Amino acid sequence: MIFIKKLINKAKSKSVENIILVTISAVVDIDRFNNDNLLLNDLLWYKTFSNYQGVEFVDLLKYFSKQKYHEKYYFTCDQHFNLNGAKVVGKIINKKL
Repeated sequence: MIFIKKLINKAKSKSVENIILVTISAVVDIDRFNNDNLLLNDLLWYKTFSNYQGVEFVDLLKYFSKQKYHEKYYFTCDQHFNLNGAKVVGKIINKKL
């Protein structure tokens, strides 16, 4: 998180006006979030960045944890988004632009 804070501060020092921070959750993160009945407000990165001044924070966990079959958005061989996942993420980010 220190690197992300430094990156945000560097962007602000260069007068970047629209900073969007997108967090990407792996399937195991989503499963743990759902199975342990966690709240977004309990997660360290959410607490740290959701109210970060001048930064639009997009936590994809918020979107994918609501999906009953969230696995369909990821490749089965690793934790990267497949085409379906990329489309959903693209739509979410596009709404923020």
